[in-house]
Formats: sequence, C-alpha cells, structure tokens
Amino acid sequence: MKRKIRLKYLLSSKKNIFFIIFVLFISLFFIKNTFFSKKTSDIIILESPHKYKVQTSAKALIIKDEYLYYVGNTDLETDNKKVEVNKTITEVDVSGINDNLKQYLSDKTSSLKSELENYNSESNLLNLDKILSSIRKKDYSVAFESLRNNKGIVYSKSVLKDKLLRYSALNDTVNSGKIVSQNSGILSTKIDGLENVYDFSIIDLLDEDDFNFENDVKKSEIFGVKIVDNLKYYLCLKVKSGMSENIEINSIVNVNFGTNVVSGKVVNIKREKSNDLVIAEFSKGFENVADKRFMDVNIEKTVDKSYELPGSSILYENGKYYVFTIDSFNNIKKVKVSVKFTDTINNKVYIDANNSYIGAFSNVLRNSQGIKESEILE
Repeated sequence: MKRKIRLKYLLSSKKNIFFIIFVLFISLFFIKNTFFSKKTSDIIILESPHKYKVQTSAKALIIKDEYLYYVGNTDLETDNKKVEVNKTITEVDVSGINDNLKQYLSDKTSSLKSELENYNSESNLLNLDKILSSIRKKDYSVAFESLRNNKGIVYSKSVLKDKLLRYSALNDTVNSGKIVSQNSGILSTKIDGLENVYDFSIIDLLDEDDFNFENDVKKSEIFGVKIVDNLKYYLCLKVKSGMSENIEINSIVNVNFGTNVVSGKVVNIKREKSNDLVIAEFSKGFENVADKRFMDVNIEKTVDKSYELPGSSILYENGKYYVFTIDSFNNIKKVKVSVKFTDTINNKVYIDANNSYIGAFSNVLRNSQGIKESEILE
C-alpha cells in the first residue's frame, strides 16, 4: 500500500516525471552501448588523420660511372681517396700482361678514335640493345653470333666518347706502367668485372635479368684500380609487383640505406610480371654505394593527412574504393573513400582524409567482406 502511494506521489510531480524519463533514457543508452561494445573487435574508431612513413623493401642494383685503369694486385691504399684529372696515381707492373690483350686494347682504342672522327649518326650496323641485353641475360651465344655477322658497333656520339675514354684509360696504363687519371672521382681497388657492363648508357635497357649477376658478384674477388665519379649514380630498385603503383616518373623517391635516407629523381619505371623496377638518379649519398653493386634497401614514402586501415576494410567496386561505417544503433553505411597508398606487403591502406567521406571518430568495419545488401542503410 505504501509503495502505491509513493509511486502516485512521484508521478504527480512534473519534475519527478522528467527525472524518471531521463533515467530511462540513460539506461537505454547504456544498454545499447553495452550491446554495441560486444562487437568492438570488429570496428576501428578513426582518430585524427596522421602523416605516415611507409617503408617498402627493395633490392637495389647500383649503376655508377666507373673507369677501369688496371686489373691486378697493387700496393695502392685508396680509402676512397678523391683524385683530379691528369694526376699520376701510382706505377704498376705491366710486364706480365698478355701481348694479345695489349694488341686488343691498342686496336680498340684506334678503332674508336677513327669512328669518332668519322662519326655518322645515320649509320646503323648493329642492334646494340640486343647485344647488351643478351650479355646481361648471360645468353652469350646470341651476343657472339650478332657480333660475328656484323662489321662493328655504332654508338651515339656521347657514348662513343665515353667508350674511347674507358678503353684508352686501360690502354695507356698497359703501355706506360703508370696510372694517370683521365677523369675525376673516387679511387677504388675493388673490381667486380661489371664496370663496363653497367654504365649510364644502359639505363633504359635495365630489366629483371640484370639481377642475375648478384651471386656472381658475391663470389668474385678481383683486384685492380678504377676511378668512380661520385657526383651522380643510379639505382635500379626491384620491388614486388604493385608496390610502385603510386610512384611516377620525375617524382622524388626516398631510399633508406639503414641509417641514411637519400632522395633521388625517378627517371624510369618498368612494371613486369613478378616485380616492378624503379630507376632513379641520385646526386648525394655516394658513400653508401661506393663499393657495392647490389644491396638491400627500403623505399621510404611519406603519406600525409591519411587514415591507416587494414586492407580487409576496403571494398573495391567498379573502379572505386569503399569502406563500411557503423553507428551506435548498428546502422551500416557504404562510404566512398580515396586511397593514397596501398601497402600490399603489410596489407594496409592509407585513406586520403581530405577526399573521403569519413572523418575522425568514424566507426569503420574491420572486414568489408560478407556484408549483405539488406544490412546496408541507403
């Protein structure tokens, strides 16, 4: 009886009625959120957009401007010493050099001089691209057959001058017993035998087969003297297919050598079956590659003003990207987003915060698969 009187008294007061309604509303809200929280493991609550540094592992082939002066043991201690043009570096013993090699270098130098003096840009005696490609693929029979059936090789004038400098450097050393610099750069006594295979003239011809030499380089221990231009070099970066999707020609690519990050300009991109090749030109960071031909690096990319999401949260339909958002009442919506970068190795995507229809505090479903049309609120 007392309880009925108390309830009647409470309901008779407007203030008490509002209080009861408020308590009921709060209770319902907490009940709803308690039910909703059971599924929080399937939901990502976005924070404010961030700047991310994404790293992609890559294998690098280093293309340097190298000039070989001598092959053999010397007492020269270089320590990456820089030399100028027309400087006597050291004397070497050339008494044991084969006479046939001496004659070959002499004939080759004379031939290149003659070609340069009588240069004709319209000459086309040989497909040089085919020869170089065959050598890099280690298909030497094709290369030799092409050479056998042609009288000579015709280069562009700039390449011809470079070839002459390379052969005359060796030829002059063999004849004089002295190493006199014909170019400026850094001295090195580490030779891998690829100095005249990989020069700047083959930048546009690089492909996946060029990485076949890596094991040969690791096994070889060749001594000699070369001078390497330290002002410019190229990296041919091999990454998994699809990882160069957001990299463009003439854009800047940052390469992490472990402790140093160096920026280079992309000059070519080749997307092949299993890997992508990104070829970039660098003017700094030579000390990282001075004595190397192949090395493992990371391509570092900055993704600004983005949301990081797992790849599973993205739905791709008709050339467009979507995510599913959900509110506290379990209403699911399909929302269009713009993808800045896709990290296929770590299965992450980076959403453009400025050009997507989601924002901070949005609740995004972790898995976009298995959502039925009937569940989506239009």
